[in-house]
Amino acid sequence: MQLINTEGIIDYLSQKAPSRLTKKQLSMGNRTELQVYRKVFKNVTFRGEVSIQFRRCKFIKCDFRQLYGFFCIFMDCEFEHCQFVNARFSHIEWEWRNLSFKNCYFKNVQMDEGDLFNISFEDCRFDMFLMYGFTFASVVSFYQCHFETVTFVIKFSKGTH
Repeated sequence: MQLINTEGIIDYLSQKAPSRLTKKQLSMGNRTELQVYRKVFKNVTFRGEVSIQFRRCKFIKCDFRQLYGFFCIFMDCEFEHCQFVNARFSHIEWEWRNLSFKNCYFKNVQMDEGDLFNISFEDCRFDMFLMYGFTFASVVSFYQCHFETVTFVIKFSKGTH
């Protein structure tokens, strides 16, 4: 299954799991915040521009290919055997928090502007990976990972390094 852009994800969830999707009107900028709660995504390809908050979701064998995550937030989520290829995640202002990546592959991925709290990468592979403008505000761990052509330009919060 392939979900393209924010609208594709909303259409799919509105039909298949409406109780897992909430919309909140934000006071600043007349923006609507979309949140997905407690949903398991398996063998799903995400593409296009995505601006959604995922909370307590699990992603199994998912493909984040040619994805532009603009204000795309993940909190308390798990990723297993996922691929992130030709993807960019930008303006993660509300931070990524309590995430677990296991056996994931990152190729030609760029992440910029945000905060990371309690993130673990285990048995992941990174190839042409760029992370800049991030604050490691809490533990960010890499266990048994493989790195090729990787750049990290990060800041540390006081007391985290």
